[in-house]
Amino acid sequence: MAVSGSPATGIQVEVRRGPISPVTRVGVDNTAPMPEARVRVVNQTRKEVAQAVTDAQGRSTVRLAPGTYEVMVMNCAGIRVGASEPVEATVTADAMTPVRIECDTGIR
Repeated sequence: MAVSGSPATGIQVEVRRGPISPVTRVGVDNTAPMPEARVRVVNQTRKEVAQAVTDAQGRSTVRLAPGTYEVMVMNCAGIRVGASEPVEATVTADAMTPVRIECDTGIR
């Protein structure tokens, strides 16, 4: 799907899975990268404007025109519970907006 915007405008998505251990410690990340997660981006009228798949580090970059979008994970392979709620992202010209989404493993 073609997406407008300059090469430096859009979102940088990071998808992580967690918790990865039933014991959570303050200051210690209890998540891990979620490779091959399928990410969907919709605009304010709920029209899909982009899809992406995360790399081995759980990251993907999506070029988008400035505006407000909703970013969601469509699948988290091997995850029992699933993705969190969609995340709203506001994209400004000539900037990459970071978006982090966690897939809940159900480990407690």
